[in-house]
Amino acid sequence: MKKQESGQSFTELILLMPIFVMFFVAIIFFTKIYITKIILEQASRHGMFMLTSHKYNEDDVKNEIINYLTTERFLISDIRRENIEIKIINTLEFKPSEVTIKYKLKVPKLLARIRGFPNPFHITGHSECYIRTGLLQ
Repeated sequence: MKKQESGQSFTELILLMPIFVMFFVAIIFFTKIYITKIILEQASRHGMFMLTSHKYNEDDVKNEIINYLTTERFLISDIRRENIEIKIINTLEFKPSEVTIKYKLKVPKLLARIRGFPNPFHITGHSECYIRTGLLQ
């Protein structure tokens, strides 16, 4: 009787192993999404800081953000200038200026097979500030 029970638990383990692997890959991927989101938010705030404190123009801020993401400790090497949007708005309009960074994260093959799962996964970092006041939002 004991041998049959151990065979049953082994069979159950074999049947559940793909589900465990799927959960493990999903946890790692969603952790990567969250960390990438934090990095993009931090880079957009860095760009806004350069815009407000050092009075950089749009091209200088884009170069600074790309430098920040590629050569600093974050190493998001495939970020492009087209994915960085900067809107400088005059303070008299009472609207905040914006720095937005868009990034496409590749989905692991195991998760890409799930119907309806976005591939690539779009992540955005965004920061707003009234230019002359320095009030970050």
